[in-house]
Amino acid sequence: MLRNAIVRYLLLATALVVPAASDEWNKSTRVPLTEATKIGDFLLPPGVYRFRLASSSSDRHILQVFDEKTGQLMLQTFAVPSYRLKITDRPEISFWEGKRGEVRALRSWFYAADHEGLEFPASMSVIATAPAAPSVPALSSPTPQQFPLRPALFSTYYREKWALVVGVSKAETAIFDLPFGRKDALDIANMLLDPEVGRFTPDSAHVRVLVDRQATRVTIEQQILTLAALAGPRDLVVIYFSVHGVLDRQNGRRYLSTFDIRATDLDHTAFEMGSFVALLGKYFRAQVVVLLDACDSGAVKAVSKGLTLPPPSAPLVPSNVVVISSSQDSEDSYVSNRWQNSFFTRAVLDAMYGTQGTLTLADLFTRLSLYVPAAVRAETGNQQHPVMLATPLTETLTLGSPPKE
Repeated sequence: MLRNAIVRYLLLATALVVPAASDEWNKSTRVPLTEATKIGDFLLPPGVYRFRLASSSSDRHILQVFDEKTGQLMLQTFAVPSYRLKITDRPEISFWEGKRGEVRALRSWFYAADHEGLEFPASMSVIATAPAAPSVPALSSPTPQQFPLRPALFSTYYREKWALVVGVSKAETAIFDLPFGRKDALDIANMLLDPEVGRFTPDSAHVRVLVDRQATRVTIEQQILTLAALAGPRDLVVIYFSVHGVLDRQNGRRYLSTFDIRATDLDHTAFEMGSFVALLGKYFRAQVVVLLDACDSGAVKAVSKGLTLPPPSAPLVPSNVVVISSSQDSEDSYVSNRWQNSFFTRAVLDAMYGTQGTLTLADLFTRLSLYVPAAVRAETGNQQHPVMLATPLTETLTLGSPPKE
């Protein structure tokens, strides 16, 4: 496992940073790499590159890496905000410390004279490099017999695809901190942006990421309302949460936590699960796929406990909403220190990468149902069973379908 130590590398030569009028906005920085370097799990060979922020006024945490000689875009990836107390008059990058002989991995990048910079998880893809223990199902080698796929490459197409990805590792109140919540969110965002897997338009307008202090109740609501206004009836919207599921023992309701959640005021600082899903159906004209990685997330229905239940024939979710939850009602959702993800998110990522995003939601849920209980039981001895709420028609949707007029 990579340790949380860093090896600092200062860009000392003045010629390494080429002044330009746009540098202060996009932080354009010339970076020579004398050896192969990973950013997440993308490998950059030795060469000279230009690091810059994507041209977005709403999201300043998207790194673009260009080949300095050809101008080709080599990589675009989400990062998380980082902060340093002492600034330098030169750009600065640092690397994760790994085992001898391993390819070094970029940890952080700071522009000259800035306190704020970007940090990159040591690994952002789902493909495991270490061999799996015999007792834990392998994530990256399912067989066709285990997971039969439907014959069609894509069963649906969308005019536009949008996503809101939320993850909280460090909450305002420490009791609501969650290991790997932020990393889960970044991994999902990068999967959606992958042109061979998620096929979402690669900009922060189409894939919106809120992690840690960005993920307040108000900000999440604002982003949902914005997407509801943008997404048309032929569009797809994916909403993903990696947060704590919180039970209010006084009324039995379950909530999705936020960065600023307060246990004494859950109704105004968190999202009651049932009401949340019902509102999505009300706000959106588009098809909405909700992926909830939270304890007790199987409690999601279009109504809340304490409210009048619909008749037995009524659907549990709105007709334009599909919900895939990480666990049943009253079940915890577990994280894997070994995989550095939750079991549920890890399985979603592996299924998407392993099929290049072509599997239907029904096939995705089949994989989750097979892998998650077995992996959780093998590594922790506990029980966890994903839940899917959908109509037969929506089960054939595919997340990886490319946008198409």
